[in-house]
Amino acid sequence: MKRSIGIILLTMVLLGSITYGYEKPDAKTIWTNATPGNRQEPGGSKKNTGYVAGERPGFKTWNWLIYNLGLWTNYLEDVTDTLKTSSTTADGYIGQTGDIGIGTSTPTAKAHIVSTGTGTDVAFQIDTTQQNKAIYVSSSGVVEIASATVQNQTVEQQTVTNQTITNLAVSSEVVTYLTATNIKNTQLSSGNSAVDVLTSSQITITPASAVVGLTIDQNEDEVGLKVDSEATSGGKWGILVNAKYGIESVQDIADGRGLTVYRLDGLEQIESHPLVFFNEQNAEATQPVLEITNAGSGEDIIASGIGIPDLLYDIHRQDIAANSAKTDQTVRKGWTFKDGGGVPTQTIVITFGITFDEPPIVLVSACGSLINVDPTTIDDLNAVGLCSVNCYGITTTGCTIIISGLDGANLANARRYGATWVAIGTLAR
Repeated sequence: MKRSIGIILLTMVLLGSITYGYEKPDAKTIWTNATPGNRQEPGGSKKNTGYVAGERPGFKTWNWLIYNLGLWTNYLEDVTDTLKTSSTTADGYIGQTGDIGIGTSTPTAKAHIVSTGTGTDVAFQIDTTQQNKAIYVSSSGVVEIASATVQNQTVEQQTVTNQTITNLAVSSEVVTYLTATNIKNTQLSSGNSAVDVLTSSQITITPASAVVGLTIDQNEDEVGLKVDSEATSGGKWGILVNAKYGIESVQDIADGRGLTVYRLDGLEQIESHPLVFFNEQNAEATQPVLEITNAGSGEDIIASGIGIPDLLYDIHRQDIAANSAKTDQTVRKGWTFKDGGGVPTQTIVITFGITFDEPPIVLVSACGSLINVDPTTIDDLNAVGLCSVNCYGITTTGCTIIISGLDGANLANARRYGATWVAIGTLAR
């Protein structure tokens, strides 16, 4: 027994000075480092069975044993020095409850990282190519989170479950992502806003204070917001806005457009709806449905196409002495001609091209004449043709124009007399 204790004490002395508590020896000793020939590793069978009672190992075997104990001691010391951080504020720490602290000796979570760096210092970084993890970061920067919490951090230009989030700043708030396809019960602790995704296809943004609900700051030469809806039922709009003040579109870059609405060419179905529809449903409303103010010198409205009447701003109409307000006021106009034929009068039947709600007000006038040939444009009627022009038989679809020679005289033979007409009334719906 005394011999065993002596050997242990001798070994400790050979490895370094004896210390107590948490101190370590002042110097490292590698036994027989300068005389490797004085140590010899025992054979495999002896290492497996050990020495028996009364058997003494040779001095080279003892030297080999002490030598290897020194190597292992130095190795373990190097490992513990590597695990210990060189931070001047706090060391890496594993608490008694298993909490791991990096940069702090008082972790409050299973893994608690404290970074006091500035600038672009990274507090937490994962580089992995493995799949099916709770947190997965691919080599291309795709982030997949099965269940995670982002608090007081900023997520920039990353992809979360195939949805790209750019410059999303989360300040003093908690965003919980529960599954790879669905976000539920998201709570922002600062109360600035809340996101509650009931299903994978619905997102509700509810600001809790007077802040902008959603901002898309597109600084690149690309579409800011795109909605591609395949809904075909009436009322299933691509974008639906319910508000006191619905939509404002401001052009803030020169040579652009504030609003463009168009229907694609080549649609197979015959359209039964107008491209743009304004519907004033308030019977008590007294304001116009559409108001245009123009501070420039361009036209207020330019309309092209056949069979598309232009609505008038003025809705007043007077029948004899009765004044009334007429909605859907529209105007139709045209010109025509007739050969005098050497007779006192000639008539021309006019069709308006649309149906008015009631017989419109029709204005007719002479517009010159042309001899021997038919005019093809109104400016061909560049000669004087003395006549009077009137109309009668006004209906919701047309009227009759009568051209007469002055003072009962005959209209000239082979002279084409021109006439213009304007019809103003209420468009039938």
